Amino acid sequence: MIINVDNLNKAIKKAEMSHEQIAEAIARPGLDGKAAINNWTRKNFKPKPTPSDLEKLANALNVPLKSIVWFEGAHRWAKVAPRKA
Repeated sequence: MIINVDNLNKAIKKAEMSHEQIAEAIARPGLDGKAAINNWTRKNFKPKPTPSDLEKLANALNVPLKSIVWFEGAHRWAKVAPRKA
């Protein structure tokens, strides 16, 4: 799962929450919530959000999880030309 940054920023504006309030909602050991939210809203995914982080984020913003994430599939090391994949 990858964060859809445009939808995340829209949800934050709609919820009228500050980054500090969201950071408190997604708090977990080893995660600086405010820095993570600031990075994620700027398309920098470090630290990488875990599925539980994304669920907490969606709950805090009161939106469905599918509205703020984007699912992507990839197949690495395929023995086929890229244009044929």
